[in-house]
Amino acid sequence: LGPGVVTLKEDLIIPHNRALIIKQGTTLLLGKGVSIATKGPVFLQGSKDNPVHIKRLSPSDPWGAFIIHGMNSKGSKITHSHFSGGSLDRIFNVDYSGMVSIHGSDDITIEDSSFSKNILSDDLLHIVYGNVKLINVKFLKCFSDCIDFDLVTGEVENVDIIEAGNDGIDFMASSMFLANINIEKALDKALSVG
Repeated sequence: LGPGVVTLKEDLIIPHNRALIIKQGTTLLLGKGVSIATKGPVFLQGSKDNPVHIKRLSPSDPWGAFIIHGMNSKGSKITHSHFSGGSLDRIFNVDYSGMVSIHGSDDITIEDSSFSKNILSDDLLHIVYGNVKLINVKFLKCFSDCIDFDLVTGEVENVDIIEAGNDGIDFMASSMFLANINIEKALDKALSVG
């Protein structure tokens, strides 16, 4: 997809044998309840000067979820990309509680990116069963938890979390390395480790 402005008014579903590439300088405008869901690898190729933006088509209508699902998505990478204004969805017979949801995928890298202003969804970023590296990422104005890790391994470095409606980071049965984490204004716990 891209570059330039791309408008989606219905769900974009990508099978396991296809890759999703979003080029630098792309702005995706998603309609009410619209989701992007893929079972293949994902590459958001933003740059510092030409980032990728994924946001609402209408300021009053949240989009659905950005979903990466399954082992065929291994090696996905999100760089210089900014997600805002989404919610949640049910696709592939799975309920996804995060605005950005990553399930069962290894070697995921998210760097120099931001996530903000979700509604309804329990998590701004939800990662389940997998391995992830987050580097230089910001989370702003989260409806509930900003990050939720369930059965995940990986690294989180240089992350800012500002205004969590619930927990800053919620861990369940996960093994993570954390460095240089800044959490401000979490309404429940900064770190919830259970």
